[in-house]
Amino acid sequence: MFFAVGGAIIHGKDIASVIVSVLDELGGFRLFWNSCIWRTDMVNIFGWPCPYASSPMLVPMWFVRDLMVVVLISPLVVVGLRYLRAWWVVLLAVPYLLHIWPVSLGDFISSASSLFFFSLGAWFATTPDGLLSRLRRWRRLLGGAMLVLLPIMLWNDGPNATIGWHLETLYALVGSLATFCLADWLCNNRQLTIPAIATRATFFVYALHTICILTRPLGSILSKATEFLGPDNPWVGLLFYFVRPALAVAICVAVHYVGQKYLPRLTSILSGGR
Repeated sequence: MFFAVGGAIIHGKDIASVIVSVLDELGGFRLFWNSCIWRTDMVNIFGWPCPYASSPMLVPMWFVRDLMVVVLISPLVVVGLRYLRAWWVVLLAVPYLLHIWPVSLGDFISSASSLFFFSLGAWFATTPDGLLSRLRRWRRLLGGAMLVLLPIMLWNDGPNATIGWHLETLYALVGSLATFCLADWLCNNRQLTIPAIATRATFFVYALHTICILTRPLGSILSKATEFLGPDNPWVGLLFYFVRPALAVAICVAVHYVGQKYLPRLTSILSGGR
């Protein structure tokens, strides 16, 4: 790639066309789109195969790929919300919560989660009360559900165990909504002020956190620390459940800060101008 681009610059050729040509020759399309399906051995409660998720070879691009597909079929979402209203969201919640998703669709969209959460957000946007007003009515229920689901997920090694796998989608849904409630309560009741550096880096964190958590050196260091302290100790699992994402977010925010300070234009491109 560098060899070809260097030659294009010397000879005054169009760099974009050269990059596209080289990526095509190297099968670079797989980096951004073609699916790498994870855990094809997983099954749902009906015994049907349902992969854990899928992504391009460049893992953080999964949400861009899924978002493009969901935007293309957004007219279907509009029609569903117009005629079925909240029942459209309930209808999509069934395949999401029960892991009903054909393996063959993994090449286009990772799971039912993308379409479900896209529709859920669209439904909240069309309701007069808005997201936070509705969630305030459910915050005690969501908080209680989280207190029940969190220890179950931790003690069962998350989605790696049968119980955790079947409860993971419910846990993710309840946890997401409960986090909105917690942030709303902290900002309004505790006058919490969010540093500007944190708010500016949110999209960057979203795009980069997978690499920080899954790859070296953070992943290797934490894995060794877990083995040293006791991999079968549930309290160690609880500790690292919070330590791992906290460190990943801190690294992402630090990288964004350095990038914004010394390479602002490149950082803006990498974060989509968000």
